[in-house]
Amino acid sequence: MNMLLKIWSAYVRLTARWPSIASIVPFIPLFAAWWIVTTLEIFPRVFLPGPGEVWRSFVALTWKGILDASYETIRSSSGILLIVAVAALFGWILSVEGVPQKLTALMLQISTNPYVLLFIVNILLLVVGMFLDSTTAILVIAPIIAKPLVAAGVDPVHLGMVVVFNLMIGLLTPPMGLALFLVAEIAKVTMKDVLKEMLPYYIPLAITLLLITYFPAITTWIPRLALGNP
Repeated sequence: MNMLLKIWSAYVRLTARWPSIASIVPFIPLFAAWWIVTTLEIFPRVFLPGPGEVWRSFVALTWKGILDASYETIRSSSGILLIVAVAALFGWILSVEGVPQKLTALMLQISTNPYVLLFIVNILLLVVGMFLDSTTAILVIAPIIAKPLVAAGVDPVHLGMVVVFNLMIGLLTPPMGLALFLVAEIAKVTMKDVLKEMLPYYIPLAITLLLITYFPAITTWIPRLALGNP
C-alpha cells in the first residue's frame, strides 16, 4: 500500500496534475488485492503474521499487558535516549568550538580531488558515527562537508547516500552504537556477545561502502531515471 501511494504521489509531482480516471483504472486491481489480503489476515491461520497478527494481539490485550508493555518500552528506551542526549550535547560542543569548519578547511588543504575528499569523508563519518547518533551527525557534519564536496563535483544524491550509509555503519560500531545497545537490550545478552556475532558482517558493509563511494552510478541511476535524465 505504501508503495502504491508513493507511485501515486510521484506521478502527481512529475506530471504536475492529478491522474485521469483512465490512468487510475490499472491500479484498481492492486488496491483490491491489498484490501482482500489485509482483511483475510485478520482471521487466524489464513496468512503469515502481518497486520492481522497486530490486530489479533490488540484484541487480546489486557490492562496488565498494556502496563507490562509500557514498562518494558520505558526501560528499553531510557538507556537509548540517554545516549542520544549525551550525543546531542557532544554535537553542540563541536558546533560551538567550530570543529566541523576546521575539519572542512583541513580537507580542502589536503586535496580538491573528489575521490580523495570522499575517502576523507568516509573516515570522518565512520569516526563520528561511533560517538554521535545519526540525527545529530547529519545536523552537525553534513552541512559542513556538503559545500566543499559539491564544489569538487560530487553529486549531492551520491554524497547523501555516502553519508547515510556511513552513519548506518556507525549505529553498529561501539562505543555508542545505538543499534548494538538496542539489540543487546531486546535479546537480553551482553554487548560482547552482540559484537562477536557482528564481526563477520563488517566486511560486506565495508565492501558495500567502497562500491557506493567510488561507483556513483550505483546510487544515482534510479533518481536520474525517475527525473528523466538517464
